[in-house]
Amino acid sequence: MKRRLKLGGWQLLGVGVLVLIPVLSMFKVFGAGQASVTGQAGAIRIDVDYPSRIRHGSTETVTALVTNLGASAMDTMTVVFDSGYVGRVLEPRFVPSASRAFEVDLIGVAPKETRKVQLGFNAEDYGRHAGSVSARHAGDTARAAIATFVFP
Repeated sequence: MKRRLKLGGWQLLGVGVLVLIPVLSMFKVFGAGQASVTGQAGAIRIDVDYPSRIRHGSTETVTALVTNLGASAMDTMTVVFDSGYVGRVLEPRFVPSASRAFEVDLIGVAPKETRKVQLGFNAEDYGRHAGSVSARHAGDTARAAIATFVFP
């Protein structure tokens, strides 16, 4: 007598999922990923490179490049990292140092000059972390939305 393999609907679905996981892994769906966004308002442009997908416990960096597009110097440009994003990471570190909670002041930004602000952190909470990074001066606020998914 020949034996036949009988699978129910849920079992077939389970086999499909088990086959799909390694295929998705080959296309780096579950791996680390980077993304870039840009925002502009008035004489301010902000370009942000950030991790879009990371593993829990990894050390990561968000880099914001802010540019004075105007013809005159900006006495103080403030770069602000959204508290909803920074509040969900462990040990946030700002370079240059934060002037206030999640805010970095850049003094004397010359015309056409670009400055770099970095947020280093350790990934803590699982799931999606969303927020924004903005640069503001004299009523202009350039904003770039960011989102990072933390895998277990």
